[in-house]
Amino acid sequence: MSRKRKHTPSAYRSLIREAKGSSDGGGRSIQAIIGDARRLDDPYYAALALFSLSSDARLDEKKGFDTAKESIRSIHRVQRKWRKAELIVSLIKKIHGWRGDTAGEDTESKRDRLYDRIVDIILAMPAGKGPSQAITGSVKSIPQGYLPRLLEKAISNHGFERDDAKAVLKAWAADTGKKGSPEILPVKKIIIMLKGIDAPDLRSKLFGYLHFQIRKNGIDDGISVFTEALETAVSIEEETLRLESLRYLATITEARKELEALRTVADTFDDPAERCRLLGALGGRADRSGFNDLARFWFNEGASIASDIADPFHRAAVRLNLSEGLQRSGAEDTGREIFRKALIDCDLIPRDGGEMQLRGKIDRAAKGLGIELEGERSHSPSLDKTPLIQSDIPSGVSIPVKGKMIEDEGEISEGDHVLALYNTYEGGLKPIHTRAVARAAPLCYAYGLDLALLAFPSKSIEELVAEVIKETNIGKGGRYLKELAGAGRLYLREPDSGLEEIGLVVSTTSHPDPEKQLSFEEITDIGRKGEKRLCLVMGLGKAGLPASFLKNARYHLELTGKGISLETCTVMGIIAERLGGR
Repeated sequence: MSRKRKHTPSAYRSLIREAKGSSDGGGRSIQAIIGDARRLDDPYYAALALFSLSSDARLDEKKGFDTAKESIRSIHRVQRKWRKAELIVSLIKKIHGWRGDTAGEDTESKRDRLYDRIVDIILAMPAGKGPSQAITGSVKSIPQGYLPRLLEKAISNHGFERDDAKAVLKAWAADTGKKGSPEILPVKKIIIMLKGIDAPDLRSKLFGYLHFQIRKNGIDDGISVFTEALETAVSIEEETLRLESLRYLATITEARKELEALRTVADTFDDPAERCRLLGALGGRADRSGFNDLARFWFNEGASIASDIADPFHRAAVRLNLSEGLQRSGAEDTGREIFRKALIDCDLIPRDGGEMQLRGKIDRAAKGLGIELEGERSHSPSLDKTPLIQSDIPSGVSIPVKGKMIEDEGEISEGDHVLALYNTYEGGLKPIHTRAVARAAPLCYAYGLDLALLAFPSKSIEELVAEVIKETNIGKGGRYLKELAGAGRLYLREPDSGLEEIGLVVSTTSHPDPEKQLSFEEITDIGRKGEKRLCLVMGLGKAGLPASFLKNARYHLELTGKGISLETCTVMGIIAERLGGR
């Protein structure tokens, strides 16, 4: 690396300081400073310098506009996609205040033309992480009139459609919901655009997310976006994907009539286990929304259907979930009765190792209910954490993966606590990701934890599980990961998407903020008092958790007591062991 390139950031800052210092007439001319900015060998900093200098009062508006356009042209010279996206976001954020107090009569028109030029660059970017970063980073700072073009790009950005489209819809709703804000992009136009999405499961979820944002921001949609979401979900032929979409819709609604509408489609499932799972999800949401009568009715309805499930493993899992729902909604006696049926089902499952994770959940539930398990059941191997990793589970045994894409207001899982990995690597899925997930899965399996993957470059849990199995033999070739996914205890989440609903979020770091730092015991006590399980988040990457995440975190946990940074696998083991005993 040359000396000049090494000092490009400082050279850029020096030019900006010089321009500000010479604005009163002293020092070099603004044209000379702009000339030096052009000669910066890093186009990223050259673009930033030129744009900042284009607002200098010594330039008339035409020359300033020409300099700003030159800055935007420099975007094309930035080679790395993530850096180009970062530059695009930085420039878009600056356009609103371009020229500031020196603005002329047609400044607003020139600002629009600058937005146009940058949006054109985003639209021309090949599909992938680059345009995704540009879209998600800029939607909050760009006028609403540009959102239709960005939404069109988002839903065609293969592999990133969901997150990109959600970012646009969220920005649109926040802007439209402001008091007195004109409706530049009507809901009807968004619906037409979303209808163009080929994949019905993605289309349904985006309709659901739009409905959630409309309700959250107090927007009158004039038509039922929820109806669009529901009709699309029902049209999905694959039962697993249909259930996933309907369960998601259950998590984003609080209206009784919408929950009842979801119940009417439960009978579209041929598999009684899938019907029960949807009824369980609806009962859980009804209970949290205060409709206890509906919750108990649906939990009981699911319990009656559960008898039709042929496989004792799935029957036991469904009954366990329904029994816990009944107890939460106030029907303790009925819940205990259904739980005892789950116990009988569990005893019917072949002792081939495949039942161990479920037996562990049942054992923990029994202890919570004060039910004594007799004979060998009271000494279930699931209570002895270590053998679960060491046990020789036959490779021929398979548990179907019913992956759940848990999004913003997702279902809360049933593990005791949560281990969360925050991905800080750029680009797509790499071996570092698959190895980390493969190592985390048996730990979570053994110690009764859920596994949350934050900012991971995967569009679905099924895809992630398949990739881990293909790339590594760690964790019995993905056996434990499949079981977590099959039980709905594996999450894909964005870091800012309702993590508090998973549990009490705690950031692990070797450099904690003294004002936020608590001991493990203190954090555990807070969780108990608030009746919340813990969600301990660790960074996957050399830099650890992002500074922004640490800043927003309510609590920090330093594991060693000495500020020592530890290896990822070491941290996972410590967290799993400590959480597993709580």
